[in-house]
Amino acid sequence: MSKTVKRVILDDIWAIGRNESWFSDMAKLGLHLQKIRGGFAHFEKGEPKDIKYRIDVLKHAPTIDQLDFYQDCGWALAAVYKNFYIFSSPEDSGSPELHTDPAEQSYTLGDLDRLLKRNVVIVIFAVLLMAAMILGMYLISEWPVLLMVEGDILQQTLLLTVELYVCFTVIRNYFAVRTLKQALSEGRSINHKEDWKKARLMNGGISALFLLTAVLCIILPIYDMVAWKEVALPEEAVNLQVVRLAEIEDDPRLTRDEYITEDGLDFNNQVVYDWSPLAPVQYEVREHGLMKGEMWEDLSGEYSPSITSKYYRLLIPKMAESLLQDLTQRYVYDPDDVVREAVFKGFDKVYISEKNQMTQVFAIRGREVFYFRYIGWKTAEDILPLLENKKN
Repeated sequence: MSKTVKRVILDDIWAIGRNESWFSDMAKLGLHLQKIRGGFAHFEKGEPKDIKYRIDVLKHAPTIDQLDFYQDCGWALAAVYKNFYIFSSPEDSGSPELHTDPAEQSYTLGDLDRLLKRNVVIVIFAVLLMAAMILGMYLISEWPVLLMVEGDILQQTLLLTVELYVCFTVIRNYFAVRTLKQALSEGRSINHKEDWKKARLMNGGISALFLLTAVLCIILPIYDMVAWKEVALPEEAVNLQVVRLAEIEDDPRLTRDEYITEDGLDFNNQVVYDWSPLAPVQYEVREHGLMKGEMWEDLSGEYSPSITSKYYRLLIPKMAESLLQDLTQRYVYDPDDVVREAVFKGFDKVYISEKNQMTQVFAIRGREVFYFRYIGWKTAEDILPLLENKKN
Protein backbone atom coordinates (compact mmCIF):
# COMPACT_ATOMS: atom_id res chain seq x y z
CA MET A 1 0.00 0.00 0.00
CA SER A 2 1.42 3.35 -1.04
CA LYS A 3 2.10 5.96 1.59
CA THR A 4 0.87 9.53 1.23
CA VAL A 5 3.01 12.40 2.48
CA LYS A 6 1.60 15.91 2.96
CA ARG A 7 3.54 19.13 2.57
CA VAL A 8 2.22 22.63 3.21
CA ILE A 9 2.12 24.75 0.06
CA LEU A 10 3.99 27.75 1.38
CA ASP A 11 4.33 29.44 -2.00
CA ASP A 12 1.58 31.03 -4.06
CA ILE A 13 0.20 28.72 -6.73
CA TRP A 14 0.58 31.58 -9.22
CA ALA A 15 4.37 31.30 -8.82
CA ILE A 16 4.28 28.79 -11.65
CA GLY A 17 8.02 28.41 -12.23
CA ARG A 18 8.86 27.97 -8.55
CA ASN A 19 6.11 25.40 -7.96
CA GLU A 20 7.07 23.40 -11.04
CA SER A 21 10.65 23.32 -9.79
CA TRP A 22 9.53 22.31 -6.28
CA PHE A 23 7.39 19.43 -7.55
CA SER A 24 10.32 18.20 -9.66
CA ASP A 25 12.73 18.34 -6.72
CA MET A 26 10.25 16.47 -4.53
CA ALA A 27 10.03 13.74 -7.21
CA LYS A 28 13.82 13.37 -7.00
CA LEU A 29 13.26 12.57 -3.31
CA GLY A 30 10.69 9.93 -4.19
CA LEU A 31 7.63 12.09 -3.48
CA HIS A 32 5.31 12.27 -6.47
CA LEU A 33 2.47 14.79 -6.60
CA GLN A 34 -1.03 13.27 -6.38
CA LYS A 35 -3.35 16.14 -5.46
CA ILE A 36 -3.61 19.56 -3.82
CA ARG A 37 -6.25 20.11 -1.18
CA GLY A 38 -6.76 22.44 1.78
CA GLY A 39 -3.42 24.18 1.43
CA PHE A 40 -1.51 20.89 1.32
CA ALA A 41 0.22 19.10 -1.54
CA HIS A 42 -0.29 15.34 -1.28
CA PHE A 43 2.61 13.23 -2.49
CA GLU A 44 2.78 9.49 -3.02
CA LYS A 45 5.98 8.03 -1.65
CA GLY A 46 7.85 5.93 -4.19
CA GLU A 47 11.12 5.61 -6.04
CA PRO A 48 13.12 8.79 -6.73
CA LYS A 49 12.63 9.86 -10.35
CA ASP A 50 13.48 12.75 -12.62
CA ILE A 51 10.08 14.18 -13.48
CA LYS A 52 9.21 17.53 -14.95
CA TYR A 53 5.99 19.32 -14.09
CA ARG A 54 4.09 21.98 -15.99
CA ILE A 55 1.27 24.11 -14.62
CA ASP A 56 -1.34 25.21 -17.12
CA VAL A 57 -4.10 27.73 -16.42
CA LEU A 58 -7.34 26.64 -18.09
CA LYS A 59 -10.61 28.53 -18.09
CA HIS A 60 -12.64 25.32 -18.40
CA ALA A 61 -11.90 21.79 -17.28
CA PRO A 62 -10.34 19.76 -20.12
CA THR A 63 -12.47 17.06 -21.72
CA ILE A 64 -11.50 13.40 -21.77
CA ASP A 65 -10.40 13.77 -25.38
CA GLN A 66 -8.16 16.70 -24.45
CA LEU A 67 -6.62 14.73 -21.58
CA ASP A 68 -6.03 11.81 -23.96
CA PHE A 69 -4.29 14.22 -26.31
CA TYR A 70 -2.05 15.42 -23.46
CA GLN A 71 -1.34 11.78 -22.60
CA ASP A 72 -0.41 10.99 -26.18
CA CYS A 73 2.04 13.91 -26.04
CA GLY A 74 3.63 12.43 -22.92
CA TRP A 75 1.87 14.55 -20.27
CA ALA A 76 -0.26 12.97 -17.53
CA LEU A 77 -2.58 15.01 -15.32
CA ALA A 78 -1.07 14.88 -11.82
CA ALA A 79 -3.26 17.29 -9.83
CA VAL A 80 -5.83 20.05 -10.13
CA TYR A 81 -6.18 23.16 -7.99
CA LYS A 82 -8.98 25.51 -9.04
CA ASN A 83 -8.07 26.60 -12.59
CA PHE A 84 -4.50 25.31 -12.30
CA TYR A 85 -3.92 21.97 -14.00
CA ILE A 86 -0.61 20.30 -13.17
CA PHE A 87 0.82 17.84 -15.69
CA SER A 88 3.84 15.58 -15.26
CA SER A 89 6.20 13.79 -17.61
CA PRO A 90 9.51 11.92 -17.20
CA GLU A 91 12.52 14.12 -17.93
CA ASP A 92 13.87 11.66 -20.50
CA SER A 93 10.56 11.19 -22.32
CA GLY A 94 11.25 13.90 -24.86
CA SER A 95 7.73 15.26 -24.41
CA PRO A 96 7.14 18.57 -26.22
CA GLU A 97 6.39 21.63 -24.12
CA LEU A 98 2.72 22.36 -23.49
CA HIS A 99 3.30 25.89 -24.72
CA THR A 100 5.93 26.66 -27.33
CA ASP A 101 4.84 30.28 -27.82
CA PRO A 102 5.12 32.42 -24.64
CA ALA A 103 3.00 35.18 -26.18
CA GLU A 104 0.19 32.73 -26.82
CA GLN A 105 0.52 31.34 -23.28
CA SER A 106 0.07 34.85 -21.85
CA TYR A 107 -3.53 34.85 -23.13
CA THR A 108 -4.34 31.91 -20.84
CA LEU A 109 -3.67 34.22 -17.87
CA GLY A 110 -6.11 36.89 -19.04
CA ASP A 111 -9.14 35.64 -17.10
CA LEU A 112 -7.04 35.03 -14.00
CA ASP A 113 -5.62 38.55 -14.25
CA ARG A 114 -9.13 40.04 -14.38
CA LEU A 115 -10.34 37.85 -11.50
CA LEU A 116 -7.44 38.89 -9.28
CA LYS A 117 -7.95 42.54 -10.18
CA ARG A 118 -11.56 42.29 -9.00
CA ASN A 119 -10.43 40.53 -5.82
CA VAL A 120 -7.94 43.33 -5.12
CA VAL A 121 -10.68 45.96 -5.30
CA ILE A 122 -13.02 43.96 -3.04
CA VAL A 123 -10.36 43.14 -0.43
CA ILE A 124 -8.99 46.70 -0.28
CA PHE A 125 -12.52 48.02 0.21
CA ALA A 126 -13.18 45.46 2.98
CA VAL A 127 -9.91 46.29 4.78
CA LEU A 128 -10.51 50.04 4.54
CA LEU A 129 -14.03 49.55 5.89
CA MET A 130 -12.78 47.49 8.82
CA ALA A 131 -9.97 49.96 9.56
CA ALA A 132 -12.45 52.85 9.44
CA MET A 133 -14.79 51.05 11.86
CA ILE A 134 -12.01 50.28 14.33
CA LEU A 135 -10.24 53.63 14.14
CA GLY A 136 -13.55 55.47 14.05
CA MET A 137 -14.43 54.23 17.54
CA TYR A 138 -11.35 55.93 18.94
CA LEU A 139 -11.41 59.03 16.75
CA ILE A 140 -14.98 59.98 17.63
CA SER A 141 -14.75 58.97 21.28
CA GLU A 142 -14.43 61.69 23.91
CA TRP A 143 -12.18 59.38 25.94
CA PRO A 144 -10.16 57.28 23.45
CA VAL A 145 -7.39 56.27 25.88
CA LEU A 146 -9.93 54.99 28.40
CA LEU A 147 -11.56 53.03 25.58
CA MET A 148 -8.19 51.52 24.67
CA VAL A 149 -7.39 50.59 28.26
CA GLU A 150 -10.78 49.05 28.99
CA GLY A 151 -11.56 47.78 25.49
CA ASP A 152 -10.41 45.16 23.02
CA ILE A 153 -7.75 47.11 21.17
CA LEU A 154 -5.35 44.14 20.98
CA GLN A 155 -7.95 41.84 19.45
CA GLN A 156 -8.97 44.59 17.04
CA THR A 157 -5.35 45.24 16.08
CA LEU A 158 -4.66 41.54 15.54
CA LEU A 159 -7.82 41.13 13.48
CA LEU A 160 -6.87 44.13 11.37
CA THR A 161 -3.36 42.66 10.98
CA VAL A 162 -4.85 39.42 9.65
CA GLU A 163 -6.99 41.36 7.18
CA LEU A 164 -3.97 43.43 6.09
CA TYR A 165 -2.01 40.22 5.50
CA VAL A 166 -4.84 38.83 3.36
CA CYS A 167 -4.96 42.13 1.47
CA PHE A 168 -1.19 42.07 0.97
CA THR A 169 -1.35 38.49 -0.32
CA VAL A 170 -4.13 39.27 -2.80
CA ILE A 171 -2.29 42.35 -4.10
CA ARG A 172 1.01 40.44 -4.32
CA ASN A 173 -0.67 37.62 -6.24
CA TYR A 174 -2.25 40.07 -8.65
CA PHE A 175 1.07 41.74 -9.45
CA ALA A 176 2.82 38.35 -9.69
CA VAL A 177 0.34 37.15 -12.31
CA ARG A 178 0.40 40.49 -14.09
CA THR A 179 4.22 40.46 -14.21
CA LEU A 180 4.21 36.87 -15.50
CA LYS A 181 1.61 37.72 -18.14
CA GLN A 182 3.67 40.73 -19.24
CA ALA A 183 6.86 38.65 -19.45
CA LEU A 184 5.14 35.98 -21.54
CA SER A 185 3.62 38.55 -23.87
CA GLU A 186 7.15 39.87 -24.47
CA GLY A 187 8.31 36.39 -25.50
CA ARG A 188 10.11 35.42 -22.28
CA SER A 189 9.39 31.82 -21.31
CA ILE A 190 8.70 30.61 -17.78
CA ASN A 191 11.80 29.46 -15.91
CA HIS A 192 10.81 25.89 -15.04
CA LYS A 193 13.91 25.50 -12.81
CA GLU A 194 13.36 28.64 -10.75
CA ASP A 195 14.73 28.53 -7.20
CA TRP A 196 11.92 27.90 -4.71
CA LYS A 197 13.78 27.52 -1.40
CA LYS A 198 14.12 31.20 -0.46
CA ALA A 199 10.48 31.93 -1.29
CA ARG A 200 9.25 28.96 0.78
CA LEU A 201 11.45 29.97 3.70
CA MET A 202 10.19 33.56 3.65
CA ASN A 203 6.56 32.57 3.11
CA GLY A 204 6.90 29.95 5.84
CA GLY A 205 7.99 32.59 8.33
CA ILE A 206 5.18 34.92 7.30
CA SER A 207 2.65 32.08 7.46
CA ALA A 208 3.83 31.13 10.96
CA LEU A 209 3.32 34.71 12.16
CA PHE A 210 -0.06 34.82 10.44
CA LEU A 211 -1.08 31.55 12.11
CA LEU A 212 0.08 32.82 15.51
CA THR A 213 -1.91 36.01 15.01
CA ALA A 214 -5.00 34.05 14.02
CA VAL A 215 -4.65 31.80 17.09
CA LEU A 216 -4.31 34.85 19.34
CA CYS A 217 -7.50 36.28 17.80
CA ILE A 218 -9.25 33.14 19.03
CA ILE A 219 -7.55 32.82 22.42
CA LEU A 220 -7.78 36.44 23.60
CA PRO A 221 -11.60 36.67 23.72
CA ILE A 222 -11.64 33.40 25.68
CA TYR A 223 -9.02 34.75 28.08
CA ASP A 224 -11.03 37.96 28.46
CA MET A 225 -14.07 35.96 29.53
CA VAL A 226 -11.96 34.08 32.08
CA ALA A 227 -10.20 37.21 33.40
CA TRP A 228 -13.42 39.21 33.79
CA LYS A 229 -15.29 38.28 36.94
CA GLU A 230 -17.59 39.71 39.58
CA VAL A 231 -17.04 38.65 43.17
CA ALA A 232 -18.54 39.66 46.48
CA LEU A 233 -16.57 42.27 48.42
CA PRO A 234 -15.76 40.80 51.83
CA GLU A 235 -16.25 42.98 54.88
CA GLU A 236 -12.75 42.27 56.13
CA ALA A 237 -9.62 43.86 54.65
CA VAL A 238 -8.64 42.87 51.10
CA ASN A 239 -5.40 43.31 49.17
CA LEU A 240 -6.74 45.95 46.80
CA GLN A 241 -5.49 49.45 46.05
CA VAL A 242 -8.70 51.12 47.24
CA VAL A 243 -9.94 52.85 50.37
CA ARG A 244 -12.71 50.98 52.17
CA LEU A 245 -15.83 52.75 53.33
CA ALA A 246 -15.24 51.66 56.94
CA GLU A 247 -11.82 53.34 56.88
CA ILE A 248 -13.33 56.59 55.65
CA GLU A 249 -16.31 56.77 58.02
CA ASP A 250 -14.49 55.21 61.00
CA ASP A 251 -17.75 54.68 62.87
CA PRO A 252 -18.93 51.39 64.42
CA ARG A 253 -22.54 52.25 63.51
CA LEU A 254 -21.76 51.77 59.80
CA THR A 255 -23.47 48.72 58.26
CA ARG A 256 -23.75 47.48 54.71
CA ASP A 257 -26.51 48.66 52.40
CA GLU A 258 -27.09 45.52 50.34
CA TYR A 259 -28.86 45.02 47.02
CA ILE A 260 -29.02 41.33 46.18
CA THR A 261 -29.50 40.48 42.49
CA GLU A 262 -31.27 37.43 41.07
CA ASP A 263 -27.99 35.50 40.91
CA GLY A 264 -27.42 36.11 44.62
CA LEU A 265 -24.67 38.73 44.23
CA ASP A 266 -24.68 41.91 46.28
CA PHE A 267 -24.57 44.53 43.52
CA ASN A 268 -23.82 47.36 45.97
CA ASN A 269 -20.78 45.66 47.46
CA GLN A 270 -18.64 43.85 44.94
CA VAL A 271 -15.37 43.74 43.03
CA VAL A 272 -15.31 43.55 39.23
CA TYR A 273 -11.98 42.32 37.87
CA ASP A 274 -10.99 42.97 34.28
CA TRP A 275 -7.91 42.77 32.06
CA SER A 276 -6.46 44.34 28.96
CA PRO A 277 -2.96 44.36 27.43
CA LEU A 278 -2.55 48.06 28.24
CA ALA A 279 -3.71 47.59 31.85
CA PRO A 280 -3.06 43.98 32.89
CA VAL A 281 -4.35 44.78 36.39
CA GLN A 282 -7.61 46.70 36.65
CA TYR A 283 -10.68 46.44 38.81
CA GLU A 284 -13.69 48.35 40.09
CA VAL A 285 -14.84 48.20 43.70
CA ARG A 286 -18.31 49.31 44.80
CA GLU A 287 -19.30 49.73 48.45
CA HIS A 288 -22.49 51.15 50.01
CA GLY A 289 -23.27 51.65 53.67
CA LEU A 290 -25.89 52.86 56.15
CA MET A 291 -25.25 54.79 59.34
CA LYS A 292 -27.75 53.81 61.99
CA GLY A 293 -29.26 56.79 63.81
CA GLU A 294 -27.71 59.35 61.44
CA MET A 295 -29.64 61.43 58.91
CA TRP A 296 -28.58 63.45 55.89
CA GLU A 297 -28.50 67.18 56.56
CA ASP A 298 -31.61 67.74 54.43
CA LEU A 299 -33.41 64.98 56.38
CA SER A 300 -34.03 63.13 53.10
CA GLY A 301 -33.23 59.80 54.71
CA GLU A 302 -30.76 57.78 56.70
CA TYR A 303 -27.12 58.71 56.08
CA SER A 304 -25.93 56.28 53.37
CA PRO A 305 -22.33 56.92 52.29
CA SER A 306 -20.90 55.06 49.30
CA ILE A 307 -17.69 54.82 47.34
CA THR A 308 -16.93 53.48 43.86
CA SER A 309 -13.23 53.03 43.09
CA LYS A 310 -11.38 52.17 39.88
CA TYR A 311 -7.77 51.05 39.73
CA TYR A 312 -5.50 50.60 36.71
CA ARG A 313 -1.91 49.38 36.65
CA LEU A 314 -0.68 50.38 33.20
CA LEU A 315 1.75 48.55 30.98
CA ILE A 316 3.00 51.88 29.60
CA PRO A 317 3.48 54.48 32.37
CA LYS A 318 3.43 57.39 29.89
CA MET A 319 -0.24 56.66 29.23
CA ALA A 320 -1.17 57.54 32.82
CA GLU A 321 -1.75 61.26 32.30
CA SER A 322 -3.83 60.73 29.16
CA LEU A 323 -5.92 58.13 30.97
CA LEU A 324 -6.38 60.52 33.88
CA GLN A 325 -7.65 63.21 31.52
CA ASP A 326 -10.07 60.76 29.92
CA LEU A 327 -11.38 59.61 33.31
CA THR A 328 -11.99 63.23 34.25
CA GLN A 329 -13.79 63.81 30.96
CA ARG A 330 -15.81 60.62 31.44
CA TYR A 331 -17.01 61.07 35.02
CA VAL A 332 -17.32 64.83 35.49
CA TYR A 333 -20.53 65.20 33.52
CA ASP A 334 -21.53 68.80 34.22
CA PRO A 335 -19.37 71.33 32.32
CA ASP A 336 -20.04 73.81 35.14
CA ASP A 337 -18.39 71.55 37.71
CA VAL A 338 -14.96 72.72 38.82
CA VAL A 339 -12.04 70.30 38.60
CA ARG A 340 -9.08 71.54 40.62
CA GLU A 341 -5.55 70.23 40.73
CA ALA A 342 -4.17 69.45 44.16
CA VAL A 343 -0.84 68.35 45.60
CA PHE A 344 -0.73 65.31 47.87
CA LYS A 345 2.22 63.40 49.22
CA GLY A 346 2.80 60.10 47.42
CA PHE A 347 0.98 61.05 44.20
CA ASP A 348 2.39 62.45 40.97
CA LYS A 349 -0.81 64.25 40.04
CA VAL A 350 -4.23 64.70 41.64
CA TYR A 351 -7.46 66.26 40.37
CA ILE A 352 -10.48 66.80 42.61
CA SER A 353 -14.10 67.59 41.77
CA GLU A 354 -16.55 68.37 44.58
CA LYS A 355 -20.27 69.00 44.28
CA ASN A 356 -22.73 68.88 47.16
CA GLN A 357 -21.96 65.64 49.01
CA MET A 358 -20.12 64.01 46.09
CA THR A 359 -16.33 64.01 45.86
CA GLN A 360 -14.46 62.64 42.86
CA VAL A 361 -10.71 62.14 42.89
CA PHE A 362 -8.42 61.28 39.96
CA ALA A 363 -4.81 60.45 40.83
CA ILE A 364 -1.56 59.09 39.36
CA ARG A 365 1.21 57.25 41.17
CA GLY A 366 3.85 55.99 38.75
CA ARG A 367 2.13 53.53 36.42
CA GLU A 368 -0.93 53.37 38.69
CA VAL A 369 -4.08 55.39 38.01
CA PHE A 370 -6.79 55.81 40.65
CA TYR A 371 -10.33 57.09 40.48
CA PHE A 372 -12.96 57.15 43.18
CA ARG A 373 -16.37 58.71 43.58
CA TYR A 374 -17.37 59.15 47.21
CA ILE A 375 -20.78 60.29 48.40
CA GLY A 376 -20.77 61.32 52.03
CA TRP A 377 -19.56 63.91 54.50
CA LYS A 378 -15.82 63.31 54.31
CA THR A 379 -13.53 65.27 51.99
CA ALA A 380 -10.75 64.39 49.57
CA GLU A 381 -8.28 65.60 52.17
CA ASP A 382 -9.63 62.94 54.54
CA ILE A 383 -9.51 60.10 52.02
CA LEU A 384 -6.30 60.58 49.99
CA PRO A 385 -3.92 59.99 52.94
CA LEU A 386 -5.66 56.64 53.45
CA LEU A 387 -5.10 55.77 49.78
CA GLU A 388 -1.46 56.88 49.91
CA ASN A 389 -0.78 54.26 52.58
CA LYS A 390 -1.93 51.47 50.26
CA LYS A 391 1.13 50.56 48.22
CA ASN A 392 2.11 47.36 46.45
